[in-house]
Amino acid sequence: MRKRSTEILEKLILSNSKSLEVNKLITTYRISLKTLRTDVNEINDFLAEAKMSPAKLNEKEQLFLLEKDFSKIQERLDYMDTYSYKMSREERQIYIIAELLMSEGYVTMQNLAKELNVSRNTILNDFETVKDYCLAFQVNVMMKSSKGIKIECEQKDKENLLMQIFHDLENDYMEKSFFHQLIQRKLDMNVSLEMVKNDFREYMEEQHMLLSERVFCYTIIYLFVFLNQKIKNDKSKAASKLTGETASDNLLNWFAQKYEISVTKSDIKSFGRYMKQHDFNIGSEQKEINDVELYGIIVYFLQMVGEDVNCSLQTDTVLIESLLDHIRTLKNWEDYDFEMPLSDELPISKEILEKTVEKNSNILERYLGYPLTKEMKESIMIHICAAFVRNLEYLNLLEVLIVCPGSMATGKYLEAQIKNYFDFRVADVVPGRKVEEFLKNNKIDFVISAVNIKTENIPCVKVHAQLTMNDINAIQNIAFLLGRKEVKPENEKRYVQQHFLDVMKTFLEKLDMEKRDEFFEDVYKLMESKIQNTGKSMLAQMLDPSRIRITFDKITWEQGILQAADILEKKGCVGTDYGQKAVENVKEYGDYIIISKGIALAHAGKESEIYKDGLSLVMCPEGIEFTEGNIVYLVFGFAVAGEKDYLKLFQEIIALGKTQKKMKEILQQKNVVSLYHSLVF
Repeated sequence: MRKRSTEILEKLILSNSKSLEVNKLITTYRISLKTLRTDVNEINDFLAEAKMSPAKLNEKEQLFLLEKDFSKIQERLDYMDTYSYKMSREERQIYIIAELLMSEGYVTMQNLAKELNVSRNTILNDFETVKDYCLAFQVNVMMKSSKGIKIECEQKDKENLLMQIFHDLENDYMEKSFFHQLIQRKLDMNVSLEMVKNDFREYMEEQHMLLSERVFCYTIIYLFVFLNQKIKNDKSKAASKLTGETASDNLLNWFAQKYEISVTKSDIKSFGRYMKQHDFNIGSEQKEINDVELYGIIVYFLQMVGEDVNCSLQTDTVLIESLLDHIRTLKNWEDYDFEMPLSDELPISKEILEKTVEKNSNILERYLGYPLTKEMKESIMIHICAAFVRNLEYLNLLEVLIVCPGSMATGKYLEAQIKNYFDFRVADVVPGRKVEEFLKNNKIDFVISAVNIKTENIPCVKVHAQLTMNDINAIQNIAFLLGRKEVKPENEKRYVQQHFLDVMKTFLEKLDMEKRDEFFEDVYKLMESKIQNTGKSMLAQMLDPSRIRITFDKITWEQGILQAADILEKKGCVGTDYGQKAVENVKEYGDYIIISKGIALAHAGKESEIYKDGLSLVMCPEGIEFTEGNIVYLVFGFAVAGEKDYLKLFQEIIALGKTQKKMKEILQQKNVVSLYHSLVF
C-alpha cells in the first residue's frame, strides 16, 4: 500500500464507529471519488492477503470496515515490509538517510534498490536529493563507485539531521502511522516519541507550566533525539546532573534522572543553541498555571458558551473539573474523528456547538498564551457533549463492568476516571480472565475494557487505561443508545426525587398562605439545625460579616476589586499590591473572573504578596459594569497561600447566581449581618 491508503486504513481502525465520511476523506486528501475507490481497492488487496474481510463504500457515502478483528489489522500494519508498503519519493529518501546513519560502512546502490523494491537508477536519482538534504546540516554523503555510499559527520550534526527528519515526519504523518513507526525502528529509537511526549506532559504537570504548541513540538523532538542518542552513547550508565539554575537545566536534569543518563555542560549549551536557532526560550515561553485563575477562566468560558446555547454549563462541576484537568495537563490533545452522539437528540447540534466554541475560544487562548488547534477545540466539544449526555433526564442509569489487565491498580484507576466523567453504576472491576464467569452470573448493560475481550451478547467498548477523548466519545455514544430505554422510577434515585417534588407541589398548593408560611419556617429551622450538625459550608467558614462591605454608590469594576482586596489586606491576608495585580489580570485576560450570573471572583497569582488564605465580599446593589458590558453585583476577593482545594467554595459561590430568586433576596439585604446570613443559609 501507499502512504494515503495506509493512513486511511489506520484512521478507520482509530475511528470509534470504524467508519469514515467519504466527503471528508475527499476534502482532506484533495482527491476525487474515483481516486478514493482506487485507494479502497488497494486496502482490500492488503486485507485479502491476510484473509481478512474488506473495507466497503456504502450508499450513505461512508467507508467502513467489515473485518471485526481490528487488532489483527493493526498487527499486520505494524509489521509491513518494504515490499508491501510502496514508498513515495520523499519517504524513500528519508529511509535511505536512516539506512546510511545506521550503517558503519558503505551501502551499495544495489542493496538499497533491492531493499526498497526499486531500480538502481531510482536510487541514483534519489542520491542527489539525499546529498543536498544532508549537506544543509554539515553531514557529508560520500560515494565510491566500487563500494557504494556512506555518511560521515560529527555527532552533533547527526543529531541536528535526525531532529529535522522527525520534524518533517511530525508535520506530514500521524504519530502512530506505519512509516513514522518504521523510521523509529530503523533508527533504533528505543524511547518512542509517544513516550517522550507523555513524559514531557508529566514534567509540565509537576511544574504547573504551559507552553505554546510550537514550543512544545520543538522541545519534544529535541528530547526524543537527545535521549535516544544519550542512551546509545553514554557509557557511564550512571545518572548525573548539573545545578538547576535555569528552566533548561531543570528540564534536562529531570529527564536525566528518569532515564538514568548523564547531563553535561555541553548538553546544556547544545539545547541553548537549538532554542536560539528556533527562536524560543523555555524559561520565557513557559506560563505557570494558577489553578484558581484557570478555574475562573474555564467557568467564564462555559458561561459564555452556555449563553449562546441557552444552557447552564458553568454549574456542571464534573464538566469544569474535567476541563481543568484536561487543559492543565495538556492531556490527549490528539488527532481523531469527532462524532457527535445522535446530535438531533441532544439540545444542540454539532454545527452550533462548533460555532460557539470557536467564537469563545479566545477566552481560553488569551490566558493560555497560544491559539487552540482544531483538535483542542474538538476535545473541548467532547467534554461538553459528555455533560449533555450525562444530564439528560430521560436516560436510565446504566450498570457497567470494568475490565482491566492483571493489575487491579489499573482497573481502579480506570474506574476513578469513569466515575469522574459518567453517572454509571460500576458493578465490578475484574481482570480479563474473569469476564466470562462474571457475565454468566450477573446482568449488566455494557463492558468497558482496557484489554481485548470477546463478549457475545453484551456491548463492549475498548479503551485505554488513561482515557483519551476518543474513549470518552465512544463511551458516551453507547451510553446514549443504551440509556434511552424504559425506566422504572422506583428503582432510580433521580426519579424518586422528582416524584417527591411532584407530591410536595400538590401538597403546598392545597395549603392556605398562613399554613404555607408556617411550613417553610419549620423547613428553615430544620436546615439551620442540619448545618449546625454537619458543619458550616466552605463559604460560611471563610466569610464573616467583618469581611463584607456594601456600597450603595455607583462604582467601577476596578474600584470593586480594589475594595475587596483592601478588606483582605486589613485582615492580614495579602500585601498592598494584591488589588492592583487582580485588576491587571482582568485587563489582560478579560472578564474571566465573572464565574456566575452577577458574581465575580477577583484573584491575583503567587507573584503577589499572599500571607494566608482569605475571602472578602463587596456588594453593589446598583450593579458594576465590567469591561464587556457584563453587570456584576457581588465582587468576591480571594487569596490562597497554600495548596488547599477550594473547588467546593467555587461551587457554592457559583450556586448563588444560579437563580434570580436567590440573587434578588441577597440584593435586598441592607446590612452586612443579614447579607451574611442570606449568603450562607
